[in-house]
Formats: sequence, C-alpha cells, structure tokens
Amino acid sequence: MIEESTKYDGESAEMVCKFKGHLEDGTNAYLKKNGVGKIPEEQFVNVVIDAIWRTYRADFWYLTVLAVFAEGIAAFSSFYIGYIIAFIGDKSIPTSVGLTRIAIFVACNAVSIIVRHNYTQGGMDVSVFLRRTLVAAMFDKILNLSLKSLVET
Repeated sequence: MIEESTKYDGESAEMVCKFKGHLEDGTNAYLKKNGVGKIPEEQFVNVVIDAIWRTYRADFWYLTVLAVFAEGIAAFSSFYIGYIIAFIGDKSIPTSVGLTRIAIFVACNAVSIIVRHNYTQGGMDVSVFLRRTLVAAMFDKILNLSLKSLVET
C-alpha cells in the first residue's frame, strides 16, 4: 500500500520499504533473542531508532563528512588571512605571490560556502525523507489495523 501511495516519488517508496524491512528485521531479532511474543513498548522505541539509523546512516555519514570538510576549509581560510597580512606588511614580496594568496583565500571561502550550502540542503532533504518515511510507515500500520478490524466485525 505504501508503494502505491508514494509511487510518484520512487525514492520515498524505496526508503519506506527499506525502513519497513529494517524494522521487521529488528523486531524479529528482538523476539528471537528474548523469546517473547511481543516487544514491550519501551523497547520498541530502540528498535525503531535502530531501523532509522540503518536506513539513513549512509546519508548521515555523507553529510557529516561534508560538514567537517566545509568547516575545515572555513577555518583554514581564517588562518590564511595571516599570510595576506604578511604580504601587505612586507614590500619585498612580489605582487604575483600576493595575488595568489588572495586567490587561494577567495577560493577557500567559495568552496566552503558551496559545500556548506550542500550539507545544509542535504540535511533538510534527509529530515523530509525521514518524516515522510515515518508517516508512511504509521499510515500503513494504521491502515492494516483498520482493515483487520473491519474484517473481524
């Protein structure tokens, strides 16, 4: 049912199917490990968190690497200002060296801004996919429960 409701957006349907698979795997593993028929509600939260992590961990790591890279370049450009100040203070340094230092400074800032925008937008995309996945999974569960209750009555 989820696949039909999200077929206009194939990526969402794929993520929902992955999440449901991870959730089912986690549920079965918990039941097998503990030998119980039903997961307690306080433990089910951990199963859901684990399913979310297994579904979206590649995106989380990719965005973390982008964030560290962008902020590292931004910090480097801040320290690189010292070389530009040294160029301004020393008249014996050729102009070409000063222009190269300024070009490196500008390029570092430009790359930092572009990568920062990319990881910020990526984080928003992941949060939308995550919400979409959780809502679709809940909708599917509620729909199945409603259909079961209709069949039983």
